[in-house]
Amino acid sequence: MIVLMRLARPFLWGLVVLITTVLVIAGQTTPQELNDLVGDGGDLGAAILFIREGDRLARDRKYDAALEEYVKAYQIIVPSVRKKPFRQPLAVSFEKRSELEQKVQDEVDRIGAPALEHTETLYRAMGYIEADYHLRSGLAKLLSGKIAGYYDTNTKELKLILEDEKRGGLFSRLLFKNTFDAEGQKLTLAHEMTHALSDQHFYLDDFGEGINYQDDYQLAVTALIEGEAMLVTFAELIEDRTGTAMRYVDVDTLAGALRTMDWLERAFTPSLRKYPAVLRDSLYFPYTEGALFVATLFAGRGWTDVDQAFSAPPVSTEQVLHPERFARKRDDPQWIELPELERLVKSAGWSSVGENTLGEFYIRVLFDVWASRHEIAEGWDGDRCEVFRRGENDLALAWYTTWDSQKDARQFAVAACQWFDALLTHRAAGQPGAVRPEPGRMQEPEAWWNSPDSHRWERIESGRTLAVARQRRDVVVVYGFEPSQNRLIEQHLWRSQKAPWRLVRVVESAPDEAHE
Repeated sequence: MIVLMRLARPFLWGLVVLITTVLVIAGQTTPQELNDLVGDGGDLGAAILFIREGDRLARDRKYDAALEEYVKAYQIIVPSVRKKPFRQPLAVSFEKRSELEQKVQDEVDRIGAPALEHTETLYRAMGYIEADYHLRSGLAKLLSGKIAGYYDTNTKELKLILEDEKRGGLFSRLLFKNTFDAEGQKLTLAHEMTHALSDQHFYLDDFGEGINYQDDYQLAVTALIEGEAMLVTFAELIEDRTGTAMRYVDVDTLAGALRTMDWLERAFTPSLRKYPAVLRDSLYFPYTEGALFVATLFAGRGWTDVDQAFSAPPVSTEQVLHPERFARKRDDPQWIELPELERLVKSAGWSSVGENTLGEFYIRVLFDVWASRHEIAEGWDGDRCEVFRRGENDLALAWYTTWDSQKDARQFAVAACQWFDALLTHRAAGQPGAVRPEPGRMQEPEAWWNSPDSHRWERIESGRTLAVARQRRDVVVVYGFEPSQNRLIEQHLWRSQKAPWRLVRVVESAPDEAHE
């Protein structure tokens, strides 16, 4: 269940954001009719009748008619659970899997330059993907196979994905004749209708307005949006159509169930293993961690706290991974402003591809080869990186990070030395495959940084330089330039400016808005 929505244009656009242009038929129920049905507590009896009629029609393979009944039902159920009415009619229809696959590919192609080029360059420079991995084809295949339905904030339309009829002999046609999963369609409707309702109240398109190349923020906001829809979906799973029983769901129990489901899907979906971890993990993050984040908010004052989060949303994956740093004592990260760096190396043929912010989640993924990756990333307090390219294959990186404590900064410095040392060696040797730090070589930087007086590590390999330097709670990484350029970039990188940042959105409430 993946929402298609327009947020901003970050490096990691395709991982958490899809936009598709679709042509659908209009829905039949007006806002006033919906509100009359919902009333004070919702005419859930009518919703149950709609579902039963939809089930009967689905058994008779009258799928379009069944869909109409399900839409009527969930336009009552979703507002009843979420405690907000629909303001506008909602258009819902089917789309075949083959049609979706082509649209996803078309959309990936459309945003391919410059957004996917930025993403791919960043991934290669960081070592998230192999030097010859092509993000365009991998991303399209991964996304089109995982979408069960989507809501488009641009067209305000909802599509349910219908599997194509299986072709083959008589046996195959008999075995696979039913391409309509009624139960799956109901859950998808509950999920995607929540996005539609939320869009009508909170204007999801506006979340990324003016905030470009902040992928940590984009993923955090997507986790809020998907987490809200997941909570409504959970209510439907347990047939809690008033949202009452969800108040008593234990967040720790929910966390165990979600992570078990996540593990099972990965374990029993061999095709996922061929994709880089950064693609897989960022695809699942909004649904697993987002659900836990919203469930934690909901455990406070119900939907009131969730509504407030849409007005002052999380601005970092740190806040999603650690909800207490958002809900109890808000811990906003530092906004990092890098100095002008491109002019320092432009005469040597380098050009800037762009900047980005990675945050706690993407740093975890970067150090995925180590069991301590969560501990390494947890003290994050802000970062900003800039990627440079020269020709087709030369890549370089300037990365400023700040941490909660000097201990956290030193711990990150150790990991950064080990990772980029391995990447430097790997790329200099022209080795194929993924980067794997050698245990023996990992000990040297660890011993070096264990000294409290250590503040800088440098290594040169085949004319390329790695420098990792620390000043109190700040660490910079400069990688891939020639030695003189590397030192020049490092010196200027320390001039970066830091300031706490927080996003507050102005959201108008409708006079008929229902509150819990």
